[in-house]
Amino acid sequence: MTAIADEVHAFGNAVMFFTRIRVPKQLRWSDELMQKAAAWYPAVGVIVGSCGALAAWLALAVFPGYAMAAIVATIATVLITGAFHEDGLADTCDALFGATDSRRVLEIMKDSRIGSFGAAGLILAILAKVSLLTIVLASSDWARAGSPVMALVVCHTVSRTASASVLRLLSYARANDSFGAKSKPMATRISLLRLLFAVTTAGVVIGVFVSPRRIPLLVGLTALTTVMMAVWFRRRIGGYTGDCLGAVQQITEIVVLAVLAAEVSAWN
Repeated sequence: MTAIADEVHAFGNAVMFFTRIRVPKQLRWSDELMQKAAAWYPAVGVIVGSCGALAAWLALAVFPGYAMAAIVATIATVLITGAFHEDGLADTCDALFGATDSRRVLEIMKDSRIGSFGAAGLILAILAKVSLLTIVLASSDWARAGSPVMALVVCHTVSRTASASVLRLLSYARANDSFGAKSKPMATRISLLRLLFAVTTAGVVIGVFVSPRRIPLLVGLTALTTVMMAVWFRRRIGGYTGDCLGAVQQITEIVVLAVLAAEVSAWN
């Protein structure tokens, strides 16, 4: 029973850390539970994606265009996460494109200010997500798609699984540096069993909402993107930071939406 309770609290820790959703005051927080929370990243993606899907569905009932629904859905997911991952993407772009020395890269990641590379990366990422989501929502074959708005559940779940995978592939880049208490729990590598749980969660979502013929492409491109980014991080800073995890989530979210948009184009 204690193990089950720990998992409930670990899930609550993941929700509290990665979203603006209020959690019960009885929730226990600890470094150990935050380390266990990595297995629940995809579950948080289900929640965030579902909120985005609901916002898209409501917007489609109000506005005549699909682009507006895509914008509303994107705003909803940004608000519910507090732009947590978008901030990580911006910091990563500023650091990796604005410095050559690994020490300087880590220093820039600590800086809360956004530079030109960060701003450009963030704008391009949001434009890509809105554009691809518009294509998916405009699908005329709603019956075969189940519901195009559920693409949001898929992309947010799978992209957070990619972030969890980086916790297995790399070590924390600031392990020998002074880092804040908020980032310290991320310094522990996720166990293979807990990563398997995260992957299984994503697999269930993919199996429900993605057509079988597109699953190999979706999984393959997401895995390839994740590994390539992990290799890049290792070469540049010797591991990952919290900002790197945010960047992985954002980029793989775009990759998943691109695959789903290609699926829609194949139908039409």
